[in-house]
Amino acid sequence: MTILADIGEGITIIEYKESPTSDYGDFTTTGSTVYSVTGRVQLLTTDDEIVKSGVLQSGDARGYFDPNDFSKLKPGNIIEYQGLQYEIVGEPRKYSLGGTANHIEVNLKRHDKP
Repeated sequence: MTILADIGEGITIIEYKESPTSDYGDFTTTGSTVYSVTGRVQLLTTDDEIVKSGVLQSGDARGYFDPNDFSKLKPGNIIEYQGLQYEIVGEPRKYSLGGTANHIEVNLKRHDKP
């Protein structure tokens, strides 16, 4: 059990499935899988270093999740949190404490609902 089990909130992850629809490589969403997980989402401001560096923008976020949810945290998946959607960008990062997996951190870009 991690600290996220104690302080986390319910968060939805949506994994869209796409299939090629033409010889030109166009893709169409053909379905989705929805997961309910526990985690924390921290909204970013202009004071955050990752915003100052230009990697993310104010209004984007960082997500912190239980290590057991690693397989659900894929780049391109959508996180729904407090009525807003964020897209996972970049690879999730695992963090350990004393040799035990502690949490997973992901960068989240604000995403407009389809």
